[in-house]
Amino acid sequence: MKRNNILFIIGGVFMLSLGACTKFLDVEPKDRLSGNALFASNEGVEAYLAGLYNKLPIEDFRFDYRTGFNYGGNSGGMISANATQDVIHSEWGDHLGQTDKLNYWDAGYKYIREVNDLKSAIPTMNFTDEKRYNQLKGEAHFFLAYTYYQLAKRYGGVPLVLASQEYRGEIDKLKLPRSTEVETWKYVLAQCDSAALLLPDNNGKKATKWVALALKSRAALHAASVGKFWDEAALTGEAVSKKFVGGMGTQDVQFFYQECINASAEIMRSGKFNLYKPEPSTLDEAAENYRMVFNQAQNASPEIIFSKGYTYPGVAHSMGTWHQPNQLSKEYAGRANITLDLVDAYEYISSSGIGSGAASANIKTRIDKNEDYSGYQNGSAASFIKYATPTDIFKGKDPRLSASVILPGSNWKNTNIVIQGGIVKADGSSIWLANDPYTFDGKTYYGKGNGSESLYSGWVGNRSNGTITGFLLKKYLSDGDDQTQNQVTTEFPDMRFAEVLLNYAEAVVESGLPTPPNVIDAKTALNKTRHRAGFKDDLELTSKNVQQERRVEMAIEYTRIWDLMRRREFHKIFNGNFQRHALVPMLDFTETPAKYIFVRYTIPEPGGAKWFETKAYYRPIPGIEGNSLTQNPNY
Repeated sequence: MKRNNILFIIGGVFMLSLGACTKFLDVEPKDRLSGNALFASNEGVEAYLAGLYNKLPIEDFRFDYRTGFNYGGNSGGMISANATQDVIHSEWGDHLGQTDKLNYWDAGYKYIREVNDLKSAIPTMNFTDEKRYNQLKGEAHFFLAYTYYQLAKRYGGVPLVLASQEYRGEIDKLKLPRSTEVETWKYVLAQCDSAALLLPDNNGKKATKWVALALKSRAALHAASVGKFWDEAALTGEAVSKKFVGGMGTQDVQFFYQECINASAEIMRSGKFNLYKPEPSTLDEAAENYRMVFNQAQNASPEIIFSKGYTYPGVAHSMGTWHQPNQLSKEYAGRANITLDLVDAYEYISSSGIGSGAASANIKTRIDKNEDYSGYQNGSAASFIKYATPTDIFKGKDPRLSASVILPGSNWKNTNIVIQGGIVKADGSSIWLANDPYTFDGKTYYGKGNGSESLYSGWVGNRSNGTITGFLLKKYLSDGDDQTQNQVTTEFPDMRFAEVLLNYAEAVVESGLPTPPNVIDAKTALNKTRHRAGFKDDLELTSKNVQQERRVEMAIEYTRIWDLMRRREFHKIFNGNFQRHALVPMLDFTETPAKYIFVRYTIPEPGGAKWFETKAYYRPIPGIEGNSLTQNPNY
C-alpha cells in the first residue's frame, strides 16, 4: 500500500472535486521515502516515532489557542490562561467565546492517519526484542488516546478511525459517522488502558505506563464533568438528540468518575511519584520548591510524570521572550498579566503555616474594607491603608503566589521590579496611569516610578511591554537568559503528580464513590499540595475546597481553561458584564515619609467585556458539506 494513496476525508478539506485529483493519488512521491521503505529499518522507525512525539498535541509553550499546536512563529505571548479570568494579554482581546479558536479537526485527523500508518506497519517489522515491539504498540495506543482526548474535549463525539484508509475511487466508503460522546470518551480510556498494559513500568522521556494512566485520570475526569454539569449549560438540537454531544446518564457519569479514581489510585499506589520536596521547613522554602517544579522540570522528579523537552538547534520555544518584565527585556516583554482576581484567590498563611480556610482572601486595600473597583478619587487617600513598601500588602499570602507571580517591588534576576501606576500628591490630587513628573521636597518623582520607560515594568507604552494589571507571570520563566526567539529550552511539565492528587480528590467528592483499597483517602490527597505550600491545617473534603485548591495549585497552567470548560463555568464568568481587574500601586505623599496605597481598578479590556455563549463549549466541525457529519449545536 502506498502512503500517498491513503486519503482521509473526514476533515472535508481534501478533494472537494475528485476529477482533478484522481491522477494525483496514483503518483508515487519522489521527494520522500515510501511507507514501506521508511519502516524497513530501525533508524526509519525511530525517525518516524520522533516525528510523532514532536507533533503530539500537547498544549505546551508552542501551543496557541488561536493558531493551534506546534506553532513555531512569534505568538506574541498568547498563553492559554489569557482566556480565563486569571490572566489577560497586555494588548489583545482574543477569548474562547470566539468559536474559531481552539480548533484541531484537520490537524488531528492527519495525525491519527500517521499513527494508524505506524500501527499497520508494526506487524511487518522484525524485532528481536519483544519489549521494544510491545513498547512501540503501546506508544501507538498512547498517541491515539492523546489525540482523541484533544478532539473529544473540543467536539464531543467524533468519528473513530480504527485503521488506515485507502482511497479506491469511492469517497463515500471513506466517510465515517460520528460516535456518541460517551463512546468517544470510552475509546480514549480504552486506548489509555491498552497503552498502560504495553508500555514500560518506569520513568523516562517517552510514554510509560504511568504517563498513560495520568492521561486516563485527566480524560476520565473531563468526561465525568461534562456529564455531571451538563444542565449548567444544556444544549439542544440534532447533535444532542443523537448523543453526539452530551447524552450521559448518571451511570455514565459514575463510570467516568470511577475510572478517574482507579487510574489516579494506581499511580499513587505505585509509590513511584511524590510531590517535589513536600515538607518545607519555611514559607520561603515552600515558595522556592514550588517554583522549581516549573523552572527546572527535568530536575523535579518524582513529581513530573510527563514533560516535553526542547532543544536548540532543533525545536525550541519563546516563553521567556515575551514574558520577562520590561526592565529586563531585550525586545518584547510583559505580555501575560496576572489579574487581581487570581491574586485575591490565594489564601493567607501565617508564619506558623496556619491557613485561613479555603475561601477567597482578598488583599486589604482600604481602611473601611470596601474593596470595590472605583479607582482613585482625588482627595480619598485617607480611605486607603498605607504600606511602607510595595511588597508589604502581599505579606502572609500563600507562598505559591510569589512563586508564580512577579509582584510590584519584588526582586527578579537581581532587579527590583518597578510596577507603579500613579502618585498621590501632597494635596490629595493624583497622577493616574501616567508618567507625569511630580516634585516634592526638592526631588522629582514620576507616576510610573521612573523617568525612563526602560526602568519600569508597569503600564509601558512601548509595544505593550508592561503589565496593565499590576502583576506579571513568573511561573515557567527561567532563571537564566531565555529571551532569544525560538531558542528557549525550558521543559514543559505536561503531567505532574499534583494534578493526579487533585483529580482523585475531585472525582471522589463529586461522585461520592468510596476510596479504593491500599491508597490514601481523598481528603489526604487534597491536602498534600496544600502542605507542600507550607500550610499546616487541613481542608475538609468539599467540592468548593477542591476547586479552590486546584485553582491556586494549578494557577496559570495550561489545564485551567479546560477546568472551566468541563465544569461549564466559562459562560457564568464571561457573561457580557464581567471585566478583569488590576491593582494599581500609587506612591502617596499625603504622609511623610511617603507610603504606598493600592487601588483596585477595572481594566478597560480590548474589545470590551467578553461574552461566552453556551454553544462555545463545543467547537464547530469544519467541512460538513463534504464529510456529511452532523454539526454541533447552534452552528
